[in-house]
Amino acid sequence: MRRRFVIWGALGAVLLLALFLAFRPRPLPVDLLQVQPGPMRVTVDAEGITKVRDVFAVSAPLGGLLHRTPLKVGDRVVQGETVVATIEPSDPAWLRLQDVLRVIDES
Repeated sequence: MRRRFVIWGALGAVLLLALFLAFRPRPLPVDLLQVQPGPMRVTVDAEGITKVRDVFAVSAPLGGLLHRTPLKVGDRVVQGETVVATIEPSDPAWLRLQDVLRVIDES
C-alpha cells in the first residue's frame, strides 16, 4: 500500500513538473537604453462623437444682417480690441433713439 502511494506521488510530481515547465512564461529578449530628456511627440488620431451638454441662445438687441467674421479657427481674440462680428441693421429708419442708445451702452 505504501509502495503504491509512493509511485502515484512520484508520477503526480513528475506530471506537475512537466506542466510547469510546459506552460511557464518564456523570457523575451529586450533592448536596453539609457533614459535621456528630449522632445515629446505625441499625436492622437481618432474619430469620435460630440454631444451638446449646454445649449445657449445667442441674440442681438437689434435685428439685421450679420456679416461674416474675418476670423478663422484658432485666431487670437483680445477683449475690447478684436471685432468678432458686425451687424447691419435691417431698416435703420425703424430704430428709435432709445434702442440706439441701449445698443451703445451695452457694447
